[in-house]
Amino acid sequence: VTEENTYYLEATDVYDCSVWGDIRVSIGNNALEAEFLMSSAAPIDDTLLLVELSNMELDSMKWNYNSAYFERVAAPPGSYDLPYFVYLKPLQKGIFNVELLAYNGDCMSSTTKQIEIMEADGFTSDEVWGAKEPLIQSLKPYPNPSAGVFRIELKLREVAEVRFIVFSVATATIVHERIERGASNYEFNYDLQHLNGGVYILMATIGRERKIEKILIEH
Repeated sequence: VTEENTYYLEATDVYDCSVWGDIRVSIGNNALEAEFLMSSAAPIDDTLLLVELSNMELDSMKWNYNSAYFERVAAPPGSYDLPYFVYLKPLQKGIFNVELLAYNGDCMSSTTKQIEIMEADGFTSDEVWGAKEPLIQSLKPYPNPSAGVFRIELKLREVAEVRFIVFSVATATIVHERIERGASNYEFNYDLQHLNGGVYILMATIGRERKIEKILIEH
């Protein structure tokens, strides 16, 4: 729901020159957009990673899923344990919904995504995050820490299109995105000097597969 009001505004400078006009002020909850990353399919014995990526810092969030189908678990060894990372263990086969409710002040936004849980033998290696023969072989940012200028090396098993996402640990929001295609190995520079110093997460995704590295920007 959005409320709009129109006001008359006049401004005068030191020389008594004036300008005026109407301004429109909108108050509503349309600015907040809930968003998260989740695989669209997974084997029943997998551990799902859900990453909250709403477009602004949240006061709180709530995940809705049927506890008969999913169990929330601790971060696996070697994984990141962050407030906007959620790990779920599928308990049954089927097609299920997961909903995120995001709250900021008086604003609330929700989004729902669907996932299919299957037997492990119904998957090929390209379909599972962390499969036996993943497409993503390695992801390396260097130097790390940096002043915001660093280089990325990504090695793949074969040619594939890759989506790169950088998001802030402090705000849990995306700060940079790019898509690269046409190669099996990628090397390029990032220039994020405009960002505040702090910890950021670099994520490379190919379909339902992903690789995550932590980067530190120091000014």
